[in-house]
Amino acid sequence: MTTTQRAVSTALALGALLGMHGSASAMATTVHASICVAEDFIPATDLARGIDGLTNESSETVYIACPIVRSKDPSTAGMHAFVSGFVADGSTLWCTLWSKKKAGGSIGFAFNFTGPGKFQLGNFLSQANMPWQSVQSVECSLPPKSQLFNITVIL
Repeated sequence: MTTTQRAVSTALALGALLGMHGSASAMATTVHASICVAEDFIPATDLARGIDGLTNESSETVYIACPIVRSKDPSTAGMHAFVSGFVADGSTLWCTLWSKKKAGGSIGFAFNFTGPGKFQLGNFLSQANMPWQSVQSVECSLPPKSQLFNITVIL
């Protein structure tokens, strides 16, 4: 699937979600990827934060975690989370959408993209996977010279 086809299918999915649940109930929140942090200790120069997002300047894959910022409590429609960015070469970027319960236990749903090129990847959590006092995050493997632009959540 090309980047254009992926963008069109994402736009159609978003439109269907908004149309199915009404624009008053669905709400999108987008945050800049600079809120993401490295899961391992890496030199500050290897993970560049800029106006265009978060870039892995190292020659190694970096593992990062991005908190999900929810604009409201999960609805019965669940939550869609999308990550956008750029993979510089033929490397594969892996991401997992996680939900962790306060009482312990977590559930994750993986998605990936093999470059080169821009991408927008997404996955879904049902309301049952986001109980009261739970937190969500996206964790990704960011290949060398690749970028994350932003994270969009639709509730």
